[in-house]
Amino acid sequence: MMRAWILPTLLVLGGSAVATGQVFKGSPGTAAALLLVFLALAGVNSVGAAAVRAANDGNETVPTVVVAGRPHTNPDPEWVREQLSQSV
Repeated sequence: MMRAWILPTLLVLGGSAVATGQVFKGSPGTAAALLLVFLALAGVNSVGAAAVRAANDGNETVPTVVVAGRPHTNPDPEWVREQLSQSV
C-alpha cells in the first residue's frame, strides 16, 4: 500500500533537508539531532499506522481507539468520553 509510506517518507526527506541546511550553517550536532527527531517521528507514524491497519482489516480508518486492549473503529464520541471517565 503506497499511501502507508507517504508520510514517513516525507518526514525522512524533510528531516534530511533540514539537517542538510544545518550542516551548511556549521551546526552538525544540531543537524544530527534534528535528523534523529524526524526519523523517530517517521518510525512512530509507521508503527501507529500498522496498528490501525491490523485492527481494521488493512484499512487506515481514523479514528481507531483501543480500550482495554480492543480496537474500536469510529466510536461514538459520547462512548469514548464514558470510557475516559471510567478510567480516571
